[in-house]
Amino acid sequence: MKFNETLKACREEKNLSIKSLADKIGVKPYTISDWETGRSEPSINNLIKLSNFFNVRLDFLVGNTLPQDDEYDEIINIINNFQTRVYDDEINELFSGLSNKNRKKLINILTIVKQELLKK
Repeated sequence: MKFNETLKACREEKNLSIKSLADKIGVKPYTISDWETGRSEPSINNLIKLSNFFNVRLDFLVGNTLPQDDEYDEIINIINNFQTRVYDDEINELFSGLSNKNRKKLINILTIVKQELLKK
């Protein structure tokens, strides 16, 4: 997914208008519109603001949705577990022992997998 598509999807997921997002990160609404239509791209400072606001990694925001090799193995394990009817205890097991940072990574990974599965 390209940056402009990712930005729009993140904004719509939070049910935000272009104006409300612009107000929250301190830019003009036409700036958000330009980013979403691909007419312009944000500065690194604005990318960081967007990343922090949406609580997503910069690489995800700019369209790099492919996981790293070690994350790929985790995805395969998670998918295999889901295919064999994962129960609540097993989901809790996936998250147990993980730091908040790693829990967020796992959630990002599952979100990407879900998006890819819904495309097919």
